[in-house]
Amino acid sequence: MKKEMTKKLGVALLTGMLTLTGLALAAEDSKGVIEFVTKSYESSKAALQQIQKGDKEGAVSSIRNFRQQTKQITGSAASSTLQKANQSIQQAALDLEAGNMAAALANMTKGHELMSKVYRDTVR
Repeated sequence: MKKEMTKKLGVALLTGMLTLTGLALAAEDSKGVIEFVTKSYESSKAALQQIQKGDKEGAVSSIRNFRQQTKQITGSAASSTLQKANQSIQQAALDLEAGNMAAALANMTKGHELMSKVYRDTVR
């Protein structure tokens, strides 16, 4: 009887510890998602501004940063809106490589507008 009670107590303690640890990680994950949504938003804004100024290299660099940062976004923030933003911004990068600044500007504008929605929905 004593062994059974000890076993139950051990299971209860372990379950409690795992629950608390899970809650702490979830809160940290949420903080991390907000951080990377913010960084992604800032990178998309920078890329748009650089395209508007004709700074192809700067825009490509900002788009690379954007793509890396969005890989860290998980959960509900990794929505279809984020995927559409990613697609538009990737197309803007392809347009830049082809030297088509007008198309790059159009796709980057669309991508940044979508990323702005993700940012508003997640951060604010």
